[in-house]
Amino acid sequence: MRTVTDSHPPMAFTRSMLKQFGLAILEIPISWLISIVRMVFCRLSEVQAYSVARFLFTPLLSFRNGTLLRNMKKVLMPNGWTEEQVKKLVSKHNRYFCSIVVELARLPLLSNEELQARIIVKGEEHLRAAFHQGKGVLLIGTHVGNWWYTRSIISVLGYRVSNISNKVPIRSVESHLNRTRKRFHITTCYVGHGGRKAAAEALRRNEIVSLFFDVAVSGRKQYSRWLPFGPVALQVDLGPAMLALEHRVPVIWYNIHKTRGTDYDLTFEPIDIHLTEQDTEQLTRSWMDRLVKELLHSPEQWWQWGNVELREIEHIQTMPELIS
Repeated sequence: MRTVTDSHPPMAFTRSMLKQFGLAILEIPISWLISIVRMVFCRLSEVQAYSVARFLFTPLLSFRNGTLLRNMKKVLMPNGWTEEQVKKLVSKHNRYFCSIVVELARLPLLSNEELQARIIVKGEEHLRAAFHQGKGVLLIGTHVGNWWYTRSIISVLGYRVSNISNKVPIRSVESHLNRTRKRFHITTCYVGHGGRKAAAEALRRNEIVSLFFDVAVSGRKQYSRWLPFGPVALQVDLGPAMLALEHRVPVIWYNIHKTRGTDYDLTFEPIDIHLTEQDTEQLTRSWMDRLVKELLHSPEQWWQWGNVELREIEHIQTMPELIS
């Protein structure tokens, strides 16, 4: 039996075009609204901006509470959490979401001294020692805490920073991120636009290359794997591990989490990659263990709770298509 797509390819193409056209139309007013909200956040005091953010975003965030609750229960309840505790965590996560949005909106306005006053940096000697080897440094982290604070403070401390990231489809958001990059002298290359080559060149220039692994990147299915994530499985990107093993440069893990108010703790820790290690999946699995440890410490601060799909861990062995 032929499918509708087989028999009417123009119809399928038309539906696809209409969907893209509709999203393009929606992007314009959404982009304008985000620009207005950002300007409001920058004009108010930080406390006032946070209050406005909670007023604006709490009703919108409620639409994803079901996903948050489902994912949090899968990861945390096997670790001793009760359902009531997880429900409270959903609200706590949404409050943190509002705070980090305000922090990102106001970040380019902070002076170097103001940013340094917010962040207690631990283990910079490891970053400095890796940098002084002259081979470049891979900085591996996750979407726990305010990762933009990490990149920015590293630049403020005098290091050259590059990052490989996805381009945000909302124009005003990407423009704001570009302003932040310019403010803190952060070089960026986008995934799918020569990111791997750009990372290699940045390492040759002895720069610090900042990368995430805790999300599968669209268009990179061949570099993604479903790996154990505590009691479940999460699809992640093997690209950072591939770069680490290919270039054999120093690798530094960072962990940043909010402690109180606007204050953060940022810790750098060296990762020992043995020269005999050739398995990118095994290396990424070791990083997954670190991610789980971070989540159990600051579960409300993982940005990805509402953006990922979690699957039963036994599917990794029983369903080959999940690891293709």
